[in-house]
Amino acid sequence: MALLFAVCATVSGAGLTGAWQQASAAESAPVSTTGHSVATLITDTDTTDGRAPLHVALRLKLQQGWHTYWRNPGDAGEAPAVTVTADGGATGKASTILWPTPHRIPDASLMSYAYTGDVVLPMALALQPAAAQPGGPTTLKAHASWLVCENGCVPEEADLSVTLQPGPAHPSAEAPQFAAAAAAPPVP
Repeated sequence: MALLFAVCATVSGAGLTGAWQQASAAESAPVSTTGHSVATLITDTDTTDGRAPLHVALRLKLQQGWHTYWRNPGDAGEAPAVTVTADGGATGKASTILWPTPHRIPDASLMSYAYTGDVVLPMALALQPAAAQPGGPTTLKAHASWLVCENGCVPEEADLSVTLQPGPAHPSAEAPQFAAAAAAPPVP
């Protein structure tokens, strides 16, 4: 174990810290207001050319036994809401979630449609190069609100931000989560 720490310290001291930070730039700092969920804003690329559409998502890591709702929550609940804007090297706005298939949660004669565990709610963000700072870093800012429920529900909200450096799109560490959400669309 001590050897692992020594290797990490040596690698960090060797100048690879910047590469580590860049690789993790596709996920915002986590926000947890009640302890029942942790929210982050993620992207499927670490960089952006300011022109190609970007895939962004609200990621909610829910406490075991807790859930949040689908666009049609069923007999109870309310769907999450999120708006993402881009400023800096590119501009744009996204607010339509591309909903993955939910789980059915029965409660006596009631039925809810919800998500549990690690939830990724993706959106497409069309970008345009900014007139003021073309080719510079692009900052994505999101405001999200959602309910987390176990036996009762607790409203939560977060302001999230992540900055992408300019460059050709390279898949981020979070890219597989977007693929998994796209592979699970609801069907009639």
